[in-house]
Amino acid sequence: MGVCDSSKKEKNYDLNMESRTNRIASIKKISSYKNLNSFQIDYNNLIGKGAFGKVYLGKIKKTGKEVAVKIEPKNSNYSYISNEIKIFEKLKGGFGIPKIYWSGNNKNNYILIMEKLGPSLQKVFYHYNQKFSLSMIKNIGIKILNILEFIHKKDIIHGDIKPGCFLIDNYKDFNIYILDFGFSREINKITGLPLESKSSFIGDFTYASKNLFLGLPASKRDDIISLGYMLIYFLK
Repeated sequence: MGVCDSSKKEKNYDLNMESRTNRIASIKKISSYKNLNSFQIDYNNLIGKGAFGKVYLGKIKKTGKEVAVKIEPKNSNYSYISNEIKIFEKLKGGFGIPKIYWSGNNKNNYILIMEKLGPSLQKVFYHYNQKFSLSMIKNIGIKILNILEFIHKKDIIHGDIKPGCFLIDNYKDFNIYILDFGFSREINKITGLPLESKSSFIGDFTYASKNLFLGLPASKRDDIISLGYMLIYFLK
């Protein structure tokens, strides 16, 4: 919940403390609650983990509503959550974007609290014994294309498209949400290329486009290609 399923990733990023501090400050604009004391975190209930850290089940004290709590140690070489902070500020309220309840940091960790959703598309695929109907794959593809269209219009590329990064709300409604913007980048409106000139490989090796393996800068095109690979995976 609230984290991509584990995969191999390159993490050759430079740490920029000033930039990270600014990103932490900006996320408070999209928080629905004033402080961390509004939530109860169950550290005995781990519901996900990834390259950045762990996700625990939590709840809003006032209402009892369950939430997903992403926690990342401050001693990590690259802060995935601080990058998500910046991206969520630009995407808040958008189609297929989960609701953020609170974000910030304490003495040891960066914390991001969001709505608790259902299983990832990877888990849904297993639930159906790894057999999706053609109409279901078409439905998934259209919904994700709409989500990516919204993100790309905001001049952002996700950079890590794969089944584990999409969650549904429930099996009945089957609304799809996109998560985990730790590898996402803002792009230049004119060139369509990332504003930050990082040359290291990003994303999942299984679904990455050939362009990324060739060392070319990531672009909107690569998100779409990765989606194509993902849909082919569902066709197997």
